[in-house]
Amino acid sequence: MGQGLRVEAYEVVLRVKGQAAPGETLAPVYVNPTAGQAAVIDAAKSVPSPGNGLCAMWVSQVFERAGQPYALGNANDMYYSYCTSSDESVIKPGMVVAVAKHNHTYMGGIYGHIGVYVGNGQIMDNIGYIRTINFHEWTNWYGEVVPPKWGWFNGIALA
Repeated sequence: MGQGLRVEAYEVVLRVKGQAAPGETLAPVYVNPTAGQAAVIDAAKSVPSPGNGLCAMWVSQVFERAGQPYALGNANDMYYSYCTSSDESVIKPGMVVAVAKHNHTYMGGIYGHIGVYVGNGQIMDNIGYIRTINFHEWTNWYGEVVPPKWGWFNGIALA
């Protein structure tokens, strides 16, 4: 949704009432995010890309627009400073998700990559443009060298 792409197909799955939902259920739908979480999610949807290779700058701009302090540093700095967990049961909308390095780009091998968890199993990040990607796709793609971790940007809990 919101990507300007057409629907190629859809699948309907019928289940007996009371059975578990099909597929992954990483994160619940957050019907009532806190004001801080909502501000970060809204900012992630509106802050434009500052350019290719500037994922940490984009994240800092997102949080600044959401009323949080601007933080300097690269994705690997933020990984080591703010990302303290790899336990999926604790991830919440408004947290940052990062790796200290990855093998997919030259700069990623030095500085890592970072995005914002926006809930419902989705991460938004800057890869020269702003995209929304499934949490598990993101963590599998970037997590080959260093385990992805998440936490509160600047150590400020929004939930």
